[in-house]
This record gives sequence, C-alpha cells and structure tokens, in this order.
Amino acid sequence: MINILIFIAAILSAVPVHAAIGLSTRFVDIEVEDVPVGIPTRLLHLKSRQYSVRNRGTSAMTVQIAARIPRPEDVQPGYEPVPDTSWITIEPDEFVVQPEERVIAKVYIHVPDKPEFKGRHFQVKLKATTVGPYVVAASVDSRLRFNTGSKPIRTMTTETRSLSVSVASQTVTLRKNKAVIKPIPALNRSDKDLNVLCTSIPWDPALDSDGLEPADPSWIKFKSSQFVIRKGKTVLIRPVLKIPNDKMVEGKGYAFLIEIYPDAKPEQKIYSRIYMKSQ
Repeated sequence: MINILIFIAAILSAVPVHAAIGLSTRFVDIEVEDVPVGIPTRLLHLKSRQYSVRNRGTSAMTVQIAARIPRPEDVQPGYEPVPDTSWITIEPDEFVVQPEERVIAKVYIHVPDKPEFKGRHFQVKLKATTVGPYVVAASVDSRLRFNTGSKPIRTMTTETRSLSVSVASQTVTLRKNKAVIKPIPALNRSDKDLNVLCTSIPWDPALDSDGLEPADPSWIKFKSSQFVIRKGKTVLIRPVLKIPNDKMVEGKGYAFLIEIYPDAKPEQKIYSRIYMKSQ
C-alpha cells in the first residue's frame, strides 16, 4: 500500500530545539462508486476505508483537515472538480496528534438530491495541515474520487435455491479487541455438490447496525474461505476476529457482514451479520 510521507524538519518556537514535524497518510487516492444522492453517507460504509493521519514528528501537533476543490491540472480523466466542498464533512476536522500517533477522522459525502448531480464523476482534495506557532508547517494531500450512481440496495437474504444459513445474525462480546464468534452453519439445498466461497464485506448502510461502528472487513478472517459442501449436507463456516492492536479501536462495538455464495452461481448470495459489543 502506497504511503505518502511528507517529512519536514524545522525548529519550532513552541517545541524543543531540533524537533521535527511531519505528517503521513495511507489515504492517497480513493475511488468510490455509486454514492447515493440526497443521503449523507460515511465513506467507511461505501469503501471500507478510513481516513487517518499519522504524526511523524517528535512533538505533539495540532492538525486541521479540510476539503478543497482540486486544481484543473490535478483532476483525473473522466472526473470533474466537486462543485461545492460542503458536500464533504470531516469529523473531527481539527485534533491534536501525539508523536507517531494515528488519528482517524470520519469522512461523509452528501451530494444534494438534484437531477443534474446524478450519474456524474467528481473529485475532491482532502488536505491535512499542521497549525500553530511553527516555523514551517507540514501537510499531506489525499485524492477522493466518487460517482453518483443508482446501485440497488443489496437484499440481505439467508436462503437461496442453492444455499441457506441458519444463523442470520449473532451478537458477541468484545473484550480487549478479542471475541469468540460462533460458527455459521451453511446448508447445501441443491441436488449437487457445491464449491462455496465466503468473505467479509463492507457493511451495507441500509442495514441497522444497532448503533455499532461498521467494521473494517479485513478484521474478519476465515479458517477456510473456500470449501465444498456435499448435496444435502451442512458445513460450518468459522470466522475469526483479527482486530489490530490499536488504541483507536479499543472500547468500541462493531458490525460485520458475511457474504456466502457458490462460485458457479455468484448471484445467489446469502448473508450473516455479526454484532460485536464492547464490554
């Protein structure tokens, strides 16, 4: 994963002599499809990505994040500059970051519900900048591209002609970023053996997350993500939680969405939800 690192050494009036300042982000160039119009939607729900900034310096820094209209020469082919930066909301948009600390900010996209904004491709710049009594400021830019489509909301079924799951959802307790997830029984309802795949996908914003944070799908792994289910038989799908050891995710609850389907008929998807509540 590309990691832009802007590191500027500077002598600061409010920090020790020879202190350095610098910011980095892994949010470099993100492309999002099918952003709904008229509905404020969090980027994490659409792309399973979070905007974050890390302090690469040696002293605490105050950082501001703002949405900017990109220069014409920076706009990628097929896109146009976002006409109004108020479409983008960042929470928080100012915070203090300790040395080597990473802070996550929520990014929301809200395209006005007007016919002229449907079916178009927009680009906006997110700029993080250090502020304060520093001789030199550090900043890092990110590019966010999105289109406004009319993608239908996913139907969260637990049964198709080929497969079914008996556990539509489960709630587990999260303790110190660890939780035991019950196996999910998947039944082959067809008259032949099926090669089945399972994966963790981004949370659907149309679903009730019970007040929990939509989780990063990469936090769910499987002991086996591809297997054969004999006709009329059941196989246990065993999700395993792998939350990073990061203070930013401690003490929170998360919602996960599991997608299961036969590789020969990927349109016949079934789903199981996992709600993790912090104790």
